[in-house]
Amino acid sequence: MRRSLLVLLSLASSAALAAPPKLAALTKVYADKHGLPVRVVQRDLGTRQIERHFVPVLPATHDDFLNTFQIGQGAIVWRASRDAVHPVISLSPGQALHYYSPARSPAAAQAVFPHLQGGHYLTLAVDEPEVKHWEGMLKPHVGGDKTLSMGGLTYKMPGTNIIHGGCMWWLVHAELAPNLNLATAMGVRRAKGPEVLAPRLIHAGNERVGPIGIPVATIEDFNKMTDDQLLGPEPAGGAAEQVKQ
Repeated sequence: MRRSLLVLLSLASSAALAAPPKLAALTKVYADKHGLPVRVVQRDLGTRQIERHFVPVLPATHDDFLNTFQIGQGAIVWRASRDAVHPVISLSPGQALHYYSPARSPAAAQAVFPHLQGGHYLTLAVDEPEVKHWEGMLKPHVGGDKTLSMGGLTYKMPGTNIIHGGCMWWLVHAELAPNLNLATAMGVRRAKGPEVLAPRLIHAGNERVGPIGIPVATIEDFNKMTDDQLLGPEPAGGAAEQVKQ
């Protein structure tokens, strides 16, 4: 963590319940445009039926995937891959959020959100009032610079909300409405870290967890994957235990 993330988010989207079907439709647009397959994986968790749509993200289609699932369409993309502790979120091809600063130009966003094989690109639907609330949580203190000591090191966080501003705390503690955490809104139990939360969203999330991109080198690599490989490892304790009604 070099410095905490301070960012203002803005999403133009329809009501929360209308957004996920829109994201599914965008998957078809993206897949048809590039001649890509779409695979559907279903699971019965007892209290919830899970249906996940997976699509390959190739080096040549990477930027178009981010362009398709962006803030203007009511979506953000969470990349959970090699560094699961410090994921990157794409708001649009020119805006990416990472663990030490926001990237606000196409070149900067590409630098922190390149095509990396492996992992998942989760699309999440969030409505505008919820994002506005999230913005308030991320606003800096009026009082000026703060410091945070972790692991024997001291980090200077200019004008930061000390409770929600350290490293990836802004994500796992994201509040979309009073007493409504991001995890709860997506239908899963809260987690202490992104590396724990991402598998819960994939395996147990509700309809607000949209289509999932799989970054691969070729379509053949995608087609060879089993359903279990597409989903990735189950969260600790099993998927059914992560459901939050």
